Amino acid sequence: MLGGATEVSRGQNLTAAEIYTRELRIVCRMDKGRLRVSDLFNQADRSHVEAHDAIITSLQDGKELARVDVCQVAVHTVVVVIPREAAGTARSTTQAERQLVLVTKYRHAVTMHVPPFVVAGHIHLPSERRAEDSLLAIGAQFIPLTEVTLTHYKSPNHRLITAEAALVNRSCVDVQYFSPSPTVSKAESRLLIRRFE
Repeated sequence: MLGGATEVSRGQNLTAAEIYTRELRIVCRMDKGRLRVSDLFNQADRSHVEAHDAIITSLQDGKELARVDVCQVAVHTVVVVIPREAAGTARSTTQAERQLVLVTKYRHAVTMHVPPFVVAGHIHLPSERRAEDSLLAIGAQFIPLTEVTLTHYKSPNHRLITAEAALVNRSCVDVQYFSPSPTVSKAESRLLIRRFE
């Protein structure tokens, strides 16, 4: 991770987020341009993301390590990303989003062991096939979950983090398992699509 003070140019689309690596928590605003957060992290040629107004803390003891205007975070080190919107933030729904909302997805409860976290939440998959088969068919590196609970099992008191939605780096997942019965919810699919704008 590289840090330093730089001038933030006007016209950036900054989104509040928490970025977790295996050792660090980075509370920041990310410049995602015109992309959704999920698209930003899933770009094949992206090696780093920029974090603005970053507060970097240790996951182990919660100690603040640095405050920087801008830092670059290596994408391959990121295990979980949680977009954090300000309450009451208005959004516009594009025609493409309205079309996506009509897609029926099956909601599966999933638990993922992503050291140093256990991540529990719901994944929304587009098929009636087994959840495991549907997940394998997804080409994205960072997969979205809703109604997420992260347990940091290496910290004192097993710190608990909750979020409406999060992205999980599938290459960091050691083990994952699903509950046996999925449910269908178009409203959940809408939440999933809109949370990662």
